[in-house]
Amino acid sequence: MTTNKILSITCVVAIASTLGLAYFWDDFLGGLSVNVSMDRELALEEAKAASEDFEILGDNLDQAAAYAFSSSLRDYVELKQGGREKFQSIIDSDVFSPYNWVVRTFKEGQVAEATFAFKPDGSSNGYRVKIPEDHDSDSLSEEDALGLIALKINDHWSGNFADYSLIESSFEEMPNSRVDHSFVFEHKLQDIGDAKYRLNVDVSGSMVSSVSPSAFIPESFNREFANIRSDNDTIAMFANFAFLGIYMLVIGVGSIIIFYRTGWLRWKSSLLAAAFIATTSTLVQLNFYPTMWMAYDTATSKSQFMIEGLLAMLANGVVNFLLFGATFVIAESLTRRAFPEHIQLWKTWTMNVANSKRVLNDTVFAYLIVPIKLAIVGAFYILMEKYFGFWSPASSMADPNYLASIFPWYTGIAISLQAGFWEEMLFRAVPIGAGVLIGQRYNMRFTGLAIAMVLQALIFGAGHANYPAQPSYARVVELFLPSIIVYGMLYLKLGVIFGAITHYLYDVLLFSLPIWYSSGYVVDKFMTVLCGAIPLLVILYFRMKANGWAELDNKALNKGFKPTPPEISKHKEESKTKGILLVWSFATISGLIFFLYTPILIPSFKLSKTQLKTKLCLCSSKSNQALGWYFFKSNCKEGLIELISLLEYFAIENNSSIGCVFSDVIFSMKCCFSLIECSITLSTKSFLSLTNLYSVFLEIPIDFEISSIVMLFIPNSRNKSVT
Repeated sequence: MTTNKILSITCVVAIASTLGLAYFWDDFLGGLSVNVSMDRELALEEAKAASEDFEILGDNLDQAAAYAFSSSLRDYVELKQGGREKFQSIIDSDVFSPYNWVVRTFKEGQVAEATFAFKPDGSSNGYRVKIPEDHDSDSLSEEDALGLIALKINDHWSGNFADYSLIESSFEEMPNSRVDHSFVFEHKLQDIGDAKYRLNVDVSGSMVSSVSPSAFIPESFNREFANIRSDNDTIAMFANFAFLGIYMLVIGVGSIIIFYRTGWLRWKSSLLAAAFIATTSTLVQLNFYPTMWMAYDTATSKSQFMIEGLLAMLANGVVNFLLFGATFVIAESLTRRAFPEHIQLWKTWTMNVANSKRVLNDTVFAYLIVPIKLAIVGAFYILMEKYFGFWSPASSMADPNYLASIFPWYTGIAISLQAGFWEEMLFRAVPIGAGVLIGQRYNMRFTGLAIAMVLQALIFGAGHANYPAQPSYARVVELFLPSIIVYGMLYLKLGVIFGAITHYLYDVLLFSLPIWYSSGYVVDKFMTVLCGAIPLLVILYFRMKANGWAELDNKALNKGFKPTPPEISKHKEESKTKGILLVWSFATISGLIFFLYTPILIPSFKLSKTQLKTKLCLCSSKSNQALGWYFFKSNCKEGLIELISLLEYFAIENNSSIGCVFSDVIFSMKCCFSLIECSITLSTKSFLSLTNLYSVFLEIPIDFEISSIVMLFIPNSRNKSVT
């Protein structure tokens, strides 16, 4: 319980932290200054006018817009060529714009489409028109094509073409004998170390079909940065194994079995809370409906695209519900058993509990911790970057993509709600509660608590290590101390709800910055403040309803909980069977979640070109396509056995684990083939389309019926092909 004295001291520290943050705010965030004078509506209007210059596009075009950013140039400049100040100077110059509005104009069922780029100030910055291969057009010689470029280059590009010189040219003859030319020009006056400003121009027949400014980054840096990102991802991957393997499967399943048998298990309130948070987080995808059309494939119908998107949201929501539900049930049971003085988890916001001074003081304390935690993180960044060479990429506070959503305020609220409650349940309540109970079992409560506190801090930091940072363990170091002295102590002293409130408010503050850095958006700012004040408003509501403050009794605390062990039936076998089914169902769900969310390490294996062509027919997803079809049902038991045999053959021949391969393909539904000089590495970073699995294993006579279809959202999917 937070006393008035502790509250007063915390208030003073919070005020001091706020003043410090105000003074060092720019140093802490490292924000880039970008003058975004063009908004989304103006970009759409300019692109509509530009599309009229290309008759091939036709009329009645649809549009979609997104705000793009060249992160590769930022990473190179900040790490190799002068840091954040140098990159800011590039933004301020007119030679190259790392930020651009990209507007896509397209039509359902039509191959021809275009994308137009605009700088943040509204000036044209290139375009690309997709020309069908069978489009008839006059062919030009290379000299005539260069002459056409000099004549048309500034129609939709505002740069100075005289500053560029030709460094590369090529041509390709289309099936209808049309000749297309490609040229690469390089800036003669400006460069950034080994990086160069370039201009890529395509001439399709007698039309300048593409003008695209770019920054050429040295291959040596790309490899170096890929290693940095690989280290980040590896740390995060082991964290995934830790919290889903140790927390969910080992601690979770064991807790469910023990608490079910002893009557300490309750699940209804946890599942209701999980359903609510899963729903709010899933609807975030729908909130970005205006930008979804950037990924639309015009070869499919709009209705099919929308159905795919909705099914993807549904599948994502179901998986989130299962994961959140399992986590909440485990966390509630462990906390109830380990901390008898805590308020019962789901009674915190109920009559005669919410309107108690203890809940009021604890909630106000959770609010006051937010600026303190922010100051700790800010001080870490400033000191580590200045004295120890740590690096985290700079970003602009203006984010038009965030503002382009249907309800800009909703995105930050929903993401923060999920992160605040689920992460506190998973990273704090589960390991610390289990550590206390295990230590208590062996009369070493403090030892168990200390080990659990350090373990959760390491895993929590590692779980956030997949952000680009240098060194790769920077996020682990950054979050280690706050995980103990902020979130860990909040859970230990007050309970998981109050740690979740602090986490939620902290994330709301950071996620809503694009709204506060933009003029207007009064409604969104009001809704952000309103949602941030919900914990206090709940207390106020119950206080007014009860017309007074309530005193907590033991019934509201964990020690007042009365366990109800399952009744022993006359038919013991029946009761035993029910218990086994319950545990088995939970273990199955946890296992599914584990394989679905956790990358699986499988040694790479090599096949010759002949073996590759005869064994595999890869079903490639289109470039940048975010949705794919998955799920299948076998009609032939013998065929499935042969499939398993083939997987076993792969495993034995290539020293791989049949357990990993079989689980990856059958149970996880996640399989990716990364082809590098005919080498295939199984990975779960992308998926193989299982709807065409029968065409992958050509020698297996299996008849697959696509009985049901589930779409999974795949970020950053990439086109894979056999070379």
